[in-house]
Amino acid sequence: MRFTAAICQELDRINRENWRQATQQQFERYKNQVDIATGAIAQSHSLAVTNRTSNDDREVAQRKAEIEAISPEQWEAMNKAYLVGSNKDE
Repeated sequence: MRFTAAICQELDRINRENWRQATQQQFERYKNQVDIATGAIAQSHSLAVTNRTSNDDREVAQRKAEIEAISPEQWEAMNKAYLVGSNKDE
């Protein structure tokens, strides 16, 4: 018994969709494995302190906010005071 062209097309469509889903799931599984391995490598080679306490996080956030609050004029003044003004020989 032979299948009609319409049945063959429908079976082909179903098979292609199943293949797409299978390869997508496999890709996501491999991507997760790579992400986990990359994260472990990055953490093991990091020079920064990675085990921060909540107090450390709060201090970092506070310092960040203070730096972000500095106006361009203040940055320019600090630049002149510390970098440009550091040559006392002139």
